[in-house]
Amino acid sequence: MRFLSRVVIGIIAVLLLGTFPLQAQRYRLAPKTQAALYQIFAYSPERVPIVSAHRGGPAAGYPENCPQTFAHTLDHVPAIIECDISLSQDSVLFMLHDNKLDRTTTGSGPVNQTPWKQIRKLHLKDNSGQETKFKVPTLAQCLRWGKGKTVLQLDIKRGIRPEQIVAAIRKAKAAHRVMVICYTLEQAQAYHTLAPDLLLSVSANNIEEWEAHKAAGIPPQQMVVFTGVDTLKPELYAAVHADGAMCIIGAMRAIDKAATQDGLTVYQDIAQQGVDVFATDRPMAFAEWIIPLLQQNNTQGWLFK
Repeated sequence: MRFLSRVVIGIIAVLLLGTFPLQAQRYRLAPKTQAALYQIFAYSPERVPIVSAHRGGPAAGYPENCPQTFAHTLDHVPAIIECDISLSQDSVLFMLHDNKLDRTTTGSGPVNQTPWKQIRKLHLKDNSGQETKFKVPTLAQCLRWGKGKTVLQLDIKRGIRPEQIVAAIRKAKAAHRVMVICYTLEQAQAYHTLAPDLLLSVSANNIEEWEAHKAAGIPPQQMVVFTGVDTLKPELYAAVHADGAMCIIGAMRAIDKAATQDGLTVYQDIAQQGVDVFATDRPMAFAEWIIPLLQQNNTQGWLFK
């Protein structure tokens, strides 16, 4: 009887995460409490830079915003997973970046005009446009997948109310293993009011904007500060570090391009100027640099298989 129960549970897990099982992963980050999550993103001079895999780290055969892709990334490099949440016509939260289905799925048309019963039948396409065997996942499936694996950095797209995201996080009991991206002070205030324990990625282009977030009553230890794409801001980094928080830079454009040409020293030089988290389209490129650092000084809790 116990054996049959395990078989049934295994079948249900596969159905929940798609037709094809997930591969094993080499690296894990598994905070068990809210305090443990905050500690991962607490600044210290000895901190090891954190890799944020933009849209999950897509590669050939591995599409954006897909648990199988997340696992593939984590088999190569310790990374948190940035992923995008969309809303179907009938209010199902699922993972997709674009306004339309065309680029990343076998479907077509506006996301907000398509019911989930149609979207769930679609297959994902990788960045070269090739159809894969993977289906479009829901937010609930990704939150279940993330348990014991890594921190999900949630980028919330058009037309989704904070109440919907908070309800999904609470239902999955996932508050201690997610970070919610907020593009404005108003968004950050809304999420902090609804869920005062959430870790937020907040946008601040200068010290004044950082001070405004603190003045709004959000504790610095519950914020990671997105400081923009490509542009370095050492004075802002120093101010954020003085409050014990970390800084993110969007490296997806010029920085990733420069590193493709000139190698890891591009990222290393930027980290020396105060960047703590790299949001990148090239997460695998960080492995040669990040893994030895974590093996020497793993204060952030990564588990190595």
